[in-house]
Amino acid sequence: MMWKNPFLKALSLVLIIFLFHGAFHSVRSAALDHSYESLSQKLTKILPPGWKLAEAIKHFTPENLYEHIDGRAEFFFAYGMVQMTFAAYTDPTETATFIDVCVYDMGHPSNAFGVFAAERPEVFHPIDVNRAGYLSGGNLFIWKGSYYVRMIASDDSSRLQRINMELAKELSDSLYDSGESLWGLEVLPTIDRVPGSERYFRQDAMGLDFMANTYMAQYRKNGVIVTVFLSKKDHYASARKVLRRYVLYVEQLGEGLKEVTRNGVVISLCDMGGTYDAIFQREDVVAGVTSVKDPVLAVDSAFEIWQHLNTY
Repeated sequence: MMWKNPFLKALSLVLIIFLFHGAFHSVRSAALDHSYESLSQKLTKILPPGWKLAEAIKHFTPENLYEHIDGRAEFFFAYGMVQMTFAAYTDPTETATFIDVCVYDMGHPSNAFGVFAAERPEVFHPIDVNRAGYLSGGNLFIWKGSYYVRMIASDDSSRLQRINMELAKELSDSLYDSGESLWGLEVLPTIDRVPGSERYFRQDAMGLDFMANTYMAQYRKNGVIVTVFLSKKDHYASARKVLRRYVLYVEQLGEGLKEVTRNGVVISLCDMGGTYDAIFQREDVVAGVTSVKDPVLAVDSAFEIWQHLNTY
């Protein structure tokens, strides 16, 4: 557009520069927040009153994470870990009292949720902190944005729990979160869902190497636990390929497969020898239920998921 009025032209340029600067500042702030230096500053700033750092703050990457958690590093690699920053806090008056903090930058909120959910026990005490968190003994575990935070205390005394909670609030409030929602958590039905059963698999969901980007959750149906899965692909053809791989897997290792049509919806019922999977494709999504003993319940539950996807 050509501005005839010089004043309007100048004003439009100022607005463009202002908007560009704001966008640049947001991107730059996010990048700085993810840096090792920024995380180190945050961890130093939240040092509990009277406490000290037991050692210098450490920085780990996929190349050297095994030095800190040998035997467990591969788990974080599978979820795309970018870096981990470690701080050890100690009370000088009680040398056996400590809180160790690990801040995992997982690169994306889905990856951070994936490791958070995978380490979450069946029984936990949720805490009100940012996206999600829970208390286990004196230890705290937090998911916020692309970060997964583990805060391990030397004991579960009320004093140490209080200090750990204060640390958690200060640290999590300082961590950047884009606010990006996770598709699977938004789409999974809420009715009858077992609290805390939500999971995300970046790869190898249900032990299948072709099931990537998959969300799962458990539901109580007629007194029975049913596991639901949703796997979103780039486009229809990719989803179709995954469905074919699933069918081939059933034909090779299962005991039979048949197609059941429910109100025009085609659902593949897979006999896995004592349990049943019921799967379908809807546009770019492959979804269904797995490991259900009753074949009728498996088909009914899968059809409910199909109907639920109509709202998205």
